[in-house]
Amino acid sequence: MSPVDREAPVIDSDPHLTWRVLLVVPIVVGAITGALVGLLVRVIEDFLLDRVILGLPGLWFAIPCVGVFVLTRFAMVKVAGTTHPGTAELYPYYYHHPDERYPVNQAPGRILSGATTVGLGGSQGLESQSVLVGSSIGILLRRIFRKRLDYLARPEGRNLLLVCGASAGIATVFSSPVLGAFYGLEMPFRNRLDARRLVPAVLAAGASFAAASLTHNARSLMTYVPHDIGPKEAVGVLIVGALCGGGARGFVWIMGRTRGFKDGSSPWLRAGLAGVVLSLLAMTAWVITGTAITAGPGYVATSWALPTVGSSPALLLLLAALVIRLASVLLCVAAGGGGGVFTSMAVNGILLGTLVAGLLGLENPTLLALAGACAFLGAGYRLPLATAGLLAEISGSAMPIALGIVAIGIAMVCMGSTSASSTQTDARSV
Repeated sequence: MSPVDREAPVIDSDPHLTWRVLLVVPIVVGAITGALVGLLVRVIEDFLLDRVILGLPGLWFAIPCVGVFVLTRFAMVKVAGTTHPGTAELYPYYYHHPDERYPVNQAPGRILSGATTVGLGGSQGLESQSVLVGSSIGILLRRIFRKRLDYLARPEGRNLLLVCGASAGIATVFSSPVLGAFYGLEMPFRNRLDARRLVPAVLAAGASFAAASLTHNARSLMTYVPHDIGPKEAVGVLIVGALCGGGARGFVWIMGRTRGFKDGSSPWLRAGLAGVVLSLLAMTAWVITGTAITAGPGYVATSWALPTVGSSPALLLLLAALVIRLASVLLCVAAGGGGGVFTSMAVNGILLGTLVAGLLGLENPTLLALAGACAFLGAGYRLPLATAGLLAEISGSAMPIALGIVAIGIAMVCMGSTSASSTQTDARSV
């Protein structure tokens, strides 16, 4: 028998893989996930963070940061009953461990940990919670319908539901159905993807984005301003790709060496002290930039760096903002923040790209900023197709897409084989 013959059969030939599994299940998972994640974003980011915390006058917004990590630890330890693995690692971990029971019972505590971190001004987003919601919805539907739909009872069926849930969650929280679809396919792996589940992932991401639009308005991380692209800007994109690849590698290296801080001796005291440092970073950022660039997943920071009216801030201010934002995100990871760094990585790239555009004297920094967002995120989590899709959605024209893809490729090469996810692997999937 040849090696080709020994490969797993194409799933379309599986008699248990009916149109209900391939069509109805992804749409149902996506629609429910989109509605719930949309509500989650509206309550935590739009109301609690944007209106309540950032609505406080002056530096008062930084005061709630003091309690971020204590409250988050309470949510994880006392409500969820665990601190391991991190919420961001649940999807790839259980994708590769089909025999282990997915911890749906931990969802309330883990969602609460995201609310305390993001809602009170921590430098993270709700990406992890969104994937958790989608995956939990998939697992719950599996438990209900596994006797009626035989394919769902198998490990392959569980992974299909996890892919759909993850794709749906990211599509909504990032307001990008293409990014969401490819996230579900790429995230479990470092150098490959689960191409067999492309159609279900696309359906789930699209249904999620559509359902979420009923509960909250889509919010893009940045706006690309079309313009003529010259040779200097093309060279700038290459520079940004290299810097983002090196930056993402350093970012992940620091993450790996500081992630255990929260589990050291006197963990509650560590959480309290980290909250004080986060508050001081927030105050420092506000004094320097005049806005709360450390708060939340990064929409405040990108609006400040790329204003709709007027030019970007001075180079020294951009550099200071980049350093402070990096420090606050890494602190949140080390101290056990309940959110994710998915959006934060893209924001790092936006600030870096805007800085390079200023150094080159470019009047329009949006191409370099967009290339930076996709390159930093794509390299950091090894998601080249997902971030290329995001690039296409935001730019909408050929030349920016071509240059941005080159930047992503350069960043991936500079990144090497490392990743922000410790549970990604290239092992064969079920």
